[in-house]
Amino acid sequence: MTNQENSELTGIVLSGGKSRRMGKEKGLCHFRGKALITYAIDTLKPLCRTLIISANDKIDQYELLDYRVISDEIPDAGPIGGLYSCLRQSQSAINLVISCDTPFVTIEVYQELLKYSHDYQAVVPIHENGFIEPLTACYHLSCISVVQQQLTAGNFKMMDLLEKLNTKYVRIESAIEGSKASLFHNLNSPEDLLSC
Repeated sequence: MTNQENSELTGIVLSGGKSRRMGKEKGLCHFRGKALITYAIDTLKPLCRTLIISANDKIDQYELLDYRVISDEIPDAGPIGGLYSCLRQSQSAINLVISCDTPFVTIEVYQELLKYSHDYQAVVPIHENGFIEPLTACYHLSCISVVQQQLTAGNFKMMDLLEKLNTKYVRIESAIEGSKASLFHNLNSPEDLLSC
């Protein structure tokens, strides 16, 4: 990727969810020796000029990281609310989104999605059995008005958002050789942190 291409990209790390099953701030939980959010940052950092962390109302907990932390403009809207707030702060046409609880997602996934990013408002992985991953995706800044419409309507479902956008679904093989987890496996509980 050239420097010019890199300069066009902003990475958005979605963190600061309710973390009900984890029992504490999920992104700061340790997995294999480092905070979960660090995996997300490490995946996007080589691709993006700028990284933004969506932390809902938990900005103070992420201040130790050397990145801008954005609170949700619309509280309790879930991931779509974090996406909206961060897109509003982005200066890039193309934005790469990753959830803080998916440590197995690789840079190669985004490199594949980026092949289509200039022709669609959203580029989203689809894998075995038709599973769609809207929180491991590319979103064009032009989709922000549609995201806003969804929020105004009280519809916080990411899948409904994708139906309203010009979305490209890219088939990605998610199996990791020698692992019981997949690329898109998310860690939601303390048991998950120990079993993967």
